[in-house]
Amino acid sequence: MKNFLYKLIYYQILLVFIFAGTAAAEVSIQESRHSINMVHARESAEPMLKQGVKLFEQESGYKVNLVFVHTDNLKQLLIKGALNNSLPDVVLAPSDFASLAPIIKLSKLPASLLSSELMPEAAASMRYQENYYGVPVISGNHLMLFYNKKYVQKPAESWKELKAQAPELRAKGIEPIGWNYHEMYWFSGFAETLGGSILNNGKLSLNSPAYVDALIFYKELVDSGLIPPACDYDCAQKDFQDQRFAYSINGEWALADFERSLGKNLGITLIPAIDDKPFRPLFSTLGLLFPNNSLEGEKAKSLSALALFFQSSDFQDRLFEQQRFLPVNQNSFKHVQAAASDNIKMLLKQLAQASPMPPDPVMASAWLGMRKGFERYMAGISSAKEAADYMQKFAERDYQKSQSEK
Repeated sequence: MKNFLYKLIYYQILLVFIFAGTAAAEVSIQESRHSINMVHARESAEPMLKQGVKLFEQESGYKVNLVFVHTDNLKQLLIKGALNNSLPDVVLAPSDFASLAPIIKLSKLPASLLSSELMPEAAASMRYQENYYGVPVISGNHLMLFYNKKYVQKPAESWKELKAQAPELRAKGIEPIGWNYHEMYWFSGFAETLGGSILNNGKLSLNSPAYVDALIFYKELVDSGLIPPACDYDCAQKDFQDQRFAYSINGEWALADFERSLGKNLGITLIPAIDDKPFRPLFSTLGLLFPNNSLEGEKAKSLSALALFFQSSDFQDRLFEQQRFLPVNQNSFKHVQAAASDNIKMLLKQLAQASPMPPDPVMASAWLGMRKGFERYMAGISSAKEAADYMQKFAERDYQKSQSEK
C-alpha cells in the first residue's frame, strides 16, 4: 500500500510538471525548457511560496512550477526519482536532506550562491561532508508551548503545574494540552532534554539511558491522564485553534495560523522543564537543494537567480511579516529581534535552547528505529530499556540495509 502511495504521488508530480510545461500555447519551447520544476515540503508555506514565486517570475522572467509533497513522503520520492532519472530541479526541504547528496546527486553550491548576509549557523546547517548542498531559506522549525489566554492566566512552568491545572480546565469543558504525541519529532525533544542525542560522535545513540528515561516520562504523561493517548495532528493544530485545548505543543510553522484563530488570546511560553533541565526541542533549517546536479545543467542561470532571490532581504522580510517564518538573513533576523512582541521573544528564547538536527544519512533510519521501539513500549511489549535497545538495533539494521542497496 505504501509503495502504491509513493507511486501515486510520484506520478501526480510528473503530470503536474508535464502539464505546466506544455498546457499554455503561448509558452514557447525555449521558455518551457528553462522553466523550473520545484517541490516543497512545507504545507503551511504554500500561500507565501506562491506569492514569492509569482514575484520572482515577474522580476526574472523565469517560470516556476510549484508542487507540494508532504515531508513524510518526500525522501522516498526523491530516491525513487533518482533511480528513474525523474527528479525536480529544486527542492525546498529540511536541512538534513543534504545527507542525500550522494544518492540524488545534489549540486555542490559555489560560494557565489551563498549570501554574505546569511546567519552563519543557517549556512552551516546545509553543510554535509565539507560541502554546502543547499541554500538556507527558513530557520527554526522548533517546538514551543502555545496557550490560550482565555483559559490560562498564568502559564505552567513545570509539568507538575500543568497537571494541577487540568481538573479546573476540564471542569470548563476544555482539555489541558495536546500535541502530535506519536510523532518522534515531539518525543525526541524529551530525550534531548534528559541528556540524550540521536547521534553521539557521528554514531547512533538511541540506546542511551536518556532515551530509557524519556520513554518512561513520556508514557507517564498519558498514564496520568494529562494528554489523550490518541492525540495527533488535530490535537496540536485544529483542536487548539477551535479552542478545545488550553495548551498545544507545536512548531513555529503553526504560529501564523494560531494568530489568525486566537488573536490577542494567543500566548507563547517555554515548554516545561523536566525537573531542573530546560526543555531542548530540535531545530532545523529549510533550504533549497538542487537534485541531479541541476546547478550545472541547462537551467543553471534560472536556478541561481531563484537561490539569490530566496535569500534577499525583501523576500526574507516577507517570510516573517506574512507567515511568521524565521528568516536566515542576518539583517532580517535583527529586524525580528528589534520589533519582537512578548510572544516572539518567547519563540526566540525557546530557539536558543534548541538542539540542531544533524544532517546525516543515518537520520532516516534513526526516526524509523525510534518509532518502532516507541510503539513496542507503548503497547507493553517491551520494557523501556528493551525498547531503547530495539530502537538502536532496528535503526542500525535499517541503515546497513539502505547502504547495501545503493
